[in-house]
Amino acid sequence: MLTWLGLKNDQNSERQFFAGVEKKTIFLILLLALMILNGVKWVMTELIPTAFFSDSVVSVLPGIVGVLAAIIFVFLIERLMSDASTGSE
Repeated sequence: MLTWLGLKNDQNSERQFFAGVEKKTIFLILLLALMILNGVKWVMTELIPTAFFSDSVVSVLPGIVGVLAAIIFVFLIERLMSDASTGSE
């Protein structure tokens, strides 16, 4: 039904997230993502004036941006590792 969007109901094309990667590497990637989350949160907390933190939307903004940055980092690293492993075969 949604094949014009590129969505297929093909069960054979599924691949595992971080397939073929050692657990140590996954641990280090997730640890680095946690460091990125805290770093982005800290930087945004320092950049936003403290008077604006009385607003509930602005007060959660550094955490949300940090989580989004960490998720994007994990997805990019997983995609790069997946492409590198399929390219070498």
